[in-house]
Amino acid sequence: MKRFLVVISILLALASCSQDRDEMRERLDYVSQCNRADTVFTEAWLPTVDSLVRFFDLHGNANERMMAHYLQGCVHHDMGEAPIALECYQKATEMADTTRRDCDLRTLYSVYGQMALLFHMQFLPDDEMEALRNSERIAWKEKDVFNALRAFELRIRPFFLKGDTDSVLSVTSQARQLYLKYGYRKHAAWVCNTAIYLLTERHMMDEAGKLISIYEKESGVYDKKGNVAKGRETYYVIKGNYLLSCGKVDSALVYFQNALEHGLMEGAYKGILAVYEKRHDPDSIAKYAKLFATSNDSSYLHVNQERIHQISAFYNFNRHQRNAEQEAVALEKSKRMLAYLVTLAIAFVSILILYHLQKKRIAAKRTTALMGEIVNLQFEIQKYKADKESIIVEYSSLLDAKRQEGDKLLKRIEFYKREKDERECEHQEYIQKLADIQAEILHTTEAYEDLLNGKDATIRILEEEVGKLTRQLRKDSNINDRQIFYDSQVYQRINGLRQFTKGYKPPTEDDWSGLLSLFRKCFSRFFLFVTNGKRLTKDQLRVCVLLRLDFSESEMMLLMGKRHKQSITNAKSQANEKLFGIRDAKTLKENLFPYF
Repeated sequence: MKRFLVVISILLALASCSQDRDEMRERLDYVSQCNRADTVFTEAWLPTVDSLVRFFDLHGNANERMMAHYLQGCVHHDMGEAPIALECYQKATEMADTTRRDCDLRTLYSVYGQMALLFHMQFLPDDEMEALRNSERIAWKEKDVFNALRAFELRIRPFFLKGDTDSVLSVTSQARQLYLKYGYRKHAAWVCNTAIYLLTERHMMDEAGKLISIYEKESGVYDKKGNVAKGRETYYVIKGNYLLSCGKVDSALVYFQNALEHGLMEGAYKGILAVYEKRHDPDSIAKYAKLFATSNDSSYLHVNQERIHQISAFYNFNRHQRNAEQEAVALEKSKRMLAYLVTLAIAFVSILILYHLQKKRIAAKRTTALMGEIVNLQFEIQKYKADKESIIVEYSSLLDAKRQEGDKLLKRIEFYKREKDERECEHQEYIQKLADIQAEILHTTEAYEDLLNGKDATIRILEEEVGKLTRQLRKDSNINDRQIFYDSQVYQRINGLRQFTKGYKPPTEDDWSGLLSLFRKCFSRFFLFVTNGKRLTKDQLRVCVLLRLDFSESEMMLLMGKRHKQSITNAKSQANEKLFGIRDAKTLKENLFPYF
């Protein structure tokens, strides 16, 4: 009897759990939607999220447990209870099963992002950096490019807290390149803000100026009226400091005054004080020094009060302990409720047993009726089998008649086949006659082809003789042309370098023009090769011409008015690449030799 009651209790608990699960799942989704809508959670939300954690820790899958603990941490976060929030976030990461394909990676990297924010608020840069790395790693695994890049960019914060400005600038540069690579141009500009401030502090004005140009053109920082967009007013102070470091005092003052109008007292007063120090205005220096000191004290007091508040919240465990006591009372109530539910379950199961027995009796009656229907169906089957036999007999007689008709047709086909064989013999005779005619045609064609080949051979011999005579004539003509070239005044003017003529001066552009004009006529084949569609530059063409005329690189350097021999080597290498596809200065003359 005891075992029976235990089984009933379990069944009842499972049925109740199935109904509760749908309701708790809807509640979890609702709280998650409120969190995504940036709802500010208060203490009134605690019973809801605590009940979600208790339920899904027992009955939920890995994603549901992670989400429940994450939402519980969000509520404590909004209430300013950082240690409890961090504890909840840590439990949420432990609940995640990253080995499963359905793991909710989006929620997981959001958890690490919230942990990074809390560590930043508590001035724990190393812990913040570790959380950001985990957030970035999970975002890449989820293929969420933007949030992965955002997590990488946020490394600027812990490096800045640690005073590691070199790392801040390095992360800024890498983040900017990654944003541009994936098409986030505006974010690539936004990330420049901190780098501009640090570069200005280091007096690296050129680099800071480049980033300012990018920031102002691509970030959308200015509204339609030409003012800095809301939420980015600190740029007034950054730009003012940059202009002041560049010596643009009046322009810097305008930006500091804009910062002052938007409530940035400390940065604005400090900048204005620096402006009047550059102007050497004692009265204004005294005035703004006092205002800067007051704003600095106020800012220091505000920061210290905020840190004290954060630290006190970090160690405030009283309400957490009170909640634990309330949970113990609730657990006792739950035990009493369970006993009550077990009693109800026994009654419910008894009703189910009676209902089952009644249903069994109805099923027995239905079985008897079905047996009668089966007997009737078997009788019908026998009847259809008899009909099938008569159909088979009728089909056999019809098939015999068709076979006899087929035999008659087969005899007729054989008769026509014999007639076809006789006609086939006649056809083969005609084919043989056609083959004889084709053989005669082939023989005649071969005879004519031999005759034509003999004529072609004779023509080739005559053409070769003509070619030899033509080449000899051209050679004689080239010798005369080249002798004319070497005897010309323009060549003697260029060649004066080799003869060490007293008072020698490099050739003018007119000398070069005359030399190339005469060279084109006397060395036409060479000149046509190096100019026909090769697009050589002036220096590259002159190097090829001087190379053909056997000038050395040192002589070329003086003739072309170059200071370094490397210029001639580069021109030869580039000409060799354009003419022969080989980037090498040494082989140019060897490659040009066939055209000499």
